[in-house]
Amino acid sequence: MNKLDIKIVVVALLTCLANAATAQKFTSEWVLVELGGGLHNIQFKPNNGEHKMGAGLMLDAKYMRHLNQQWSVNGGLGFANYSSCVEFNTMEQTEKFDNENERTYELQTEYNNFIEKQKLYQLEIPIGATYRLNKLFTYTNLHIGAGVKFGIPIISKYMLKDGEYKVSGYYPSIDVTFEDMEEHDFYTVEASKQKDKVEISGFNVSIYLDALLHRHLNRTTEAYAGLYFSYCPLNITKKSDAPVVDTGRTYNGTLNSNQVSKANLMAIGIKAGIMLDFRHLFHLKSSSKF
Repeated sequence: MNKLDIKIVVVALLTCLANAATAQKFTSEWVLVELGGGLHNIQFKPNNGEHKMGAGLMLDAKYMRHLNQQWSVNGGLGFANYSSCVEFNTMEQTEKFDNENERTYELQTEYNNFIEKQKLYQLEIPIGATYRLNKLFTYTNLHIGAGVKFGIPIISKYMLKDGEYKVSGYYPSIDVTFEDMEEHDFYTVEASKQKDKVEISGFNVSIYLDALLHRHLNRTTEAYAGLYFSYCPLNITKKSDAPVVDTGRTYNGTLNSNQVSKANLMAIGIKAGIMLDFRHLFHLKSSSKF
């Protein structure tokens, strides 16, 4: 699914919601606050390393309006974090030119149990619709929701966790490998808590689904819990031809290297929340009920 497809889905969804809103009388308004967690993964496939999935949390505050007894629309503001991990046990080779000696050489980076973790924190703007199955059990309804989430990254970074990497230079013209020569940027680094920023796209769009059991507590309050899923089909990385470790003791990070050509966001987990009558909460005049 490309960016044009996403735009078509968003426009179609908003058009349907607008038409429904004009055709139906709004009869009930709610404020929702929900918290959840589970598998929140930055998905990518490195050329050489082993990718491992990560966990995360989500927090949303939404405003909901019912169109009729079954359908409602909602929108709000949220926060979520995503993570992943990659482990390298390989050698990366990049052809370079030695200006001082006027020779071509291979920059070799050997990774030994080397682990890098990636993290992303972002604001999210969910817009969607919900279908309610009334009286599934006594005082309990099932809500099925779907929509889109617009993501605005605020922090994206990597952190070195474990292992080491050794940088050396192989000169094929003389068949010699130079290593442990700090003055020529051939060195060994043990992973510590080194961390730095990761360059990613400034905007992303995800499609989400959720299935929630709502329990009626009183006239103005409902509690709910259930499952959620979201997926961002757009690439969040910026293409780079640079190796993970470059000359001049430069560490670019996996997501900003030639190890990764595409990365997506995926979340699946459990969330719970509370739904409060909007007009009662803000002491407004009551609207008509179903």
